[in-house]
Amino acid sequence: MGGERAGGGVAAGGPAARRAPAVGYLAYVAENRAVSVIDTGTREVMSRIPVGADPVAVQVSPEGRRVYVANERSDTISVLDATRDEPIATIHLGGSPRALAVAPDGRSLYVGEQSEEVAVVDTATDRVLRSVHVGGDLAAMAASPDGRELYLTRSGSRAVEVLSTATDRIVGEVQIGHLPDAVAFSPSPLLGS
Repeated sequence: MGGERAGGGVAAGGPAARRAPAVGYLAYVAENRAVSVIDTGTREVMSRIPVGADPVAVQVSPEGRRVYVANERSDTISVLDATRDEPIATIHLGGSPRALAVAPDGRSLYVGEQSEEVAVVDTATDRVLRSVHVGGDLAAMAASPDGRELYLTRSGSRAVEVLSTATDRIVGEVQIGHLPDAVAFSPSPLLGS
């Protein structure tokens, strides 16, 4: 399992056609074997970037230079150059990726797989460093703002599990009332805390 560097190739409006977005924000939308790049100011598709089969999750690196796409049926992660709108690497996995989280410092990408594993990827080399068995079919995950923990949701579960990124162990669980499908963190601590 590791990364392979890819040559470019951009459908409809590739790097040469790229212009600055009207308001400075881009949205990346997974569709059938592609990611559409949308200018949120004009609400126009700026380009479509080819990716693997059945893209199900998209994450942008903290500095905005890379986009990671989980391709469920290809068992891969597409790594996209956000400045050129083109694929630059493919990371091969042992199981179908369903969820992605990028560490706040951008050094690690966490990939939740249907094989009940979280793959830890070094973003500098696009190589899988290790896989952590967490059990259950992972539905979603998010890295805490300090990068110390991952909050994981599983299909069919009634709890959110907390994984320590330092020890690769489950260190807590939060019971909730219904089936958790998604998780996200606020960008800053609660006021008054």
